[in-house]
Amino acid sequence: MRIKEIDCFVTSLLAMTQVGALISRDGKGGHNLLCTIGEKGEEVKENERAEQENIGWGGQIVLFYPNENVVRFLARNFKDKDANRSKKALDLGFGSGRHIKLLLDYGFQTFGLDYVPECVEITKSYFGHCDNLRELITGDFAKYDFAANNLKDFDVIIIWGAIFWKHRQEMLKDLKKITSLLSPNGKIYLNFRSKDDFLYGKGKVLDEGYTFELNYKEYSGLTYTFLDVSDIEIMLKAAGLMVTSLGKEEYWKNNLTERHSWWLVSAEKVSK
Repeated sequence: MRIKEIDCFVTSLLAMTQVGALISRDGKGGHNLLCTIGEKGEEVKENERAEQENIGWGGQIVLFYPNENVVRFLARNFKDKDANRSKKALDLGFGSGRHIKLLLDYGFQTFGLDYVPECVEITKSYFGHCDNLRELITGDFAKYDFAANNLKDFDVIIIWGAIFWKHRQEMLKDLKKITSLLSPNGKIYLNFRSKDDFLYGKGKVLDEGYTFELNYKEYSGLTYTFLDVSDIEIMLKAAGLMVTSLGKEEYWKNNLTERHSWWLVSAEKVSK
């Protein structure tokens, strides 16, 4: 490991242990950040993505370590860190930057986009010194003009806890745009809420059997879409992607009263 890389790695570790102190404050005066890829057609509420994207409800918890499934995906598909130096990676909805750090550690020329300026500012302040951090963008993914900024041909795109905040039709539009940003045979890794999730059905029906405006505790007012495996495969195929790996992650919270259920999907751009 080169000296500059060691400096980046050590400083990154220190940063991730400190980011909680910066973001996590009391619920009254603290930073309950929404870290997401877009406004979903309405004004964004500040603590919508707390559970998925690094900031706990009430500003008390920050998940600053990468998700182990994302680590496995990169280790399985991009283990050669020297080869990764010539590759580009994009993290959509990066939150406090836990997967930005991971992509940097894997050697990628790393880019990220998040809708919330504070998420971008905090992540940039901690990882801006890393030579392979290329750009962190504040913007709405659906509206941002990647072509105008010559951003394309990404070898890997991560979308973690961000894709399911819209109706199916909007999700498909996002996935088609994501496909257009990939290099030939480029890969994406993302997760979807499954219909086994405890939130399924808890709220106003917006799309029968799929999308609900939730009315459960801290999730009230949020729009979630839940999918089956067949739904995911059909949607990704329509977006020009082929599923290469499919898994499922489940865990229980709040004394086994809340079952969180996720489909874990890796896919590859279909060559024309």
